[in-house]
Amino acid sequence: MRSILNFMKQKEIAKILTEISRNTNLSQRKLAEDLGFSLGKLNYSLKTLQKKGFLRFKKNKIYKNNVSSKTF
Repeated sequence: MRSILNFMKQKEIAKILTEISRNTNLSQRKLAEDLGFSLGKLNYSLKTLQKKGFLRFKKNKIYKNNVSSKTF
């Protein structure tokens, strides 16, 4: 888990996961705008979170895997 924190700050991870749990129908562009991230930064962050098992993608929707708050 520590390696993911080298790439992204804990607050950024929490923001992304919180926003996704509120609405899985957001486009990456809209999500980046809402979070104040560049589209490239969000794309990189989402791919990293997916590789680490925090997120999964299915038919243009993003799903948050159950993640313990102890992770942060």
